[in-house]
Amino acid sequence: MNVLHKTVGGHMDMSVLETDRFKRNILMMTYMLPISSETTAMDILLPGVLLRGSVNYPTNAEIAKRCEHLFGTSLGYYYSYVGDNLMINFYVDFLSDSVVGTDGEILRGAAELLSQIWLHPVTDSAGFLRANELDKVKRSLCDSIRADDNDTAAYASKKCREIMCEEEPCGYSISVDDITCVTPKMISERYFELTKSSNLSFFYVGANSAENVANALDLYFGDAVEEDRPVHSLNFYCAKQHPIVRKERTMQVTQGKLSIGIYAGGTIMSDSDDYYATLVAVEIFGGSPISKLFMNVRERLGLCYYCGATYNKQKGIIYVSAGIDSKERENTEREINTQLDQMRKGNISEDELQAAKLSMINVVRQISDRPYSMWSFCHIRTTMGLSTSIDRHIERILKVSVQDVVRVASTWTVGGVFFVNAENGGLYED
Repeated sequence: MNVLHKTVGGHMDMSVLETDRFKRNILMMTYMLPISSETTAMDILLPGVLLRGSVNYPTNAEIAKRCEHLFGTSLGYYYSYVGDNLMINFYVDFLSDSVVGTDGEILRGAAELLSQIWLHPVTDSAGFLRANELDKVKRSLCDSIRADDNDTAAYASKKCREIMCEEEPCGYSISVDDITCVTPKMISERYFELTKSSNLSFFYVGANSAENVANALDLYFGDAVEEDRPVHSLNFYCAKQHPIVRKERTMQVTQGKLSIGIYAGGTIMSDSDDYYATLVAVEIFGGSPISKLFMNVRERLGLCYYCGATYNKQKGIIYVSAGIDSKERENTEREINTQLDQMRKGNISEDELQAAKLSMINVVRQISDRPYSMWSFCHIRTTMGLSTSIDRHIERILKVSVQDVVRVASTWTVGGVFFVNAENGGLYED
């Protein structure tokens, strides 16, 4: 995938992936911020408040009416954690002008919507973002946090992350108390601080040319930021390794949840041989239904309801997650460690290697089937200066050997274990 790069507004980055494969286009506006217990609660609340209305479209109904006028455009946001950074993404999903025969009208409308949301929010008589809208977003986010903590798999994973990244920004987890204490004055001051920074970047996937996209953004964002303000630098650092820490919590649930964190030998997302070898190694270890964890812990021994592994590429951590009967905790953890030792010792068959590669390549080849997948694949790579070529990504995967897998797996060390213990065997009492 060939991603074109331009500058808009004199100093904001824009990336364009030109394709006529889709009837709908996406325009993403991204803000990257450091994770901090002092600011992250406000940073997460802010997009929801801004989307409650702007000067030209002061209510949700007015925004919806404008979106409908733009042939069913949708507008929204989501946030995610990328290493030690908080990534906030506003998106506009809209019909391509080529589909309806308009001359850039929908593209310009999408850019105008984003500029309204980010640059022209509705404020009260004191110049603050509206308290009633902030309260609505706070209630929603608090409910979401409580729901996540009631999802025992998500809760165990969160607690394991806190263990693995203790005293690092990535180890911070936002709480209901953090959200509750945010006031209109606090979030308004944070908003005005952020809009003076040049951290904004844009990413477009669709049939319009890079020049047309740049012109539309220049029209509405030309004076969006001040150039002389400090910019948050996007850097990725491996989690600091420490001796294994074990924690647990007993909860009234029907299934125990085991989460194990493994330091991946200092390997993070890059263009190195070790990075691609780690991707393949994680796939063999626990990335699919034919992985060592699934085939042995679940299928052969029947110790768990599910068992798999994921790789946090920006922190160099592998997380193993398993849903188990609490009485099988020791046996499950023992078998997970056995399979980890098998990886380190090189007990990996050629069939396992090839099956892992085919699974990964199949996923990669599907990226170009969806505009959001294309953005997700390309955005961070573009930010890091890495190749966005799918063919090259596949070539690097195919070159990984068993010896490469063993080399990286031999450096893996367990750093944290968190267990949600099902009270009374998971049975509720009257």
